[in-house]
Amino acid sequence: MAGNGYKSVPSSWSQLLPYAKEEGQSLTPVPRYSLVPSGLPGGGNALQYVLGPQERTDPKARTEHYLTIENFDKSYVSDFSLKLHPGFTPIDLKRPDGGSAWCCLRQWHQGVSIPPPMALWVKQGTRDVITASFSWGTYKGGKSAITSGARSSEKKIQLGQWYHFRFEWRIAPGTDRSYCKVWMSDQRKGDQLTAEDLWCNYHGPIGYVNSDGKPSWDGHPIREQEGLYQNSHLASDAFHAVIYDNVGIYLRN
Repeated sequence: MAGNGYKSVPSSWSQLLPYAKEEGQSLTPVPRYSLVPSGLPGGGNALQYVLGPQERTDPKARTEHYLTIENFDKSYVSDFSLKLHPGFTPIDLKRPDGGSAWCCLRQWHQGVSIPPPMALWVKQGTRDVITASFSWGTYKGGKSAITSGARSSEKKIQLGQWYHFRFEWRIAPGTDRSYCKVWMSDQRKGDQLTAEDLWCNYHGPIGYVNSDGKPSWDGHPIREQEGLYQNSHLASDAFHAVIYDNVGIYLRN
């Protein structure tokens, strides 16, 4: 996951992608990033992302990799294998400030200061229920007005169990061309996934536009990120860890 020499041009960022991004504290001796044995057939290692408790001064926390920057209105495939650590503790129902809690495992961010138009979440109040979301709206001078949103059905998963995902997606804000299909299996992955593994088949709006109807962005249209992004969790025993393997992102033929 070292920087591969791809710069996020034409943004003002100078970092190379992929690169690690951290916010907030992680008050646990477990490293925020580490290689762990995958336990998958063929052996090898996988990449673990960890967040322990935060300080009360931390409004949010992040242990993520920013992976790639992709264009609007093109179809991509994002393959990955994911499991939640057996010791994963439940996501709070409410943030310390009283707002709704969140914990994001993967997000496709539009690059402006608005919620991700597409994301994979752990449901509030649980540690083993996941859902995908799709959001859209109008970005107005530093503020976002989300006109609506949609979610997939919920999936209850087993902690410590590998699940293989394929997201086929297109984000074309302000058009009728956006969609996302999600396959998920605890047995098959990649091209081996079948129709019976289809979890979500969403066709509808995704992404944000300016008041002139053009897509909002600040130099990097769609940025795909993996790891953990959440509100602060203050309980001393809070522990969130997600493990990733078999990551691939490419244009759909």
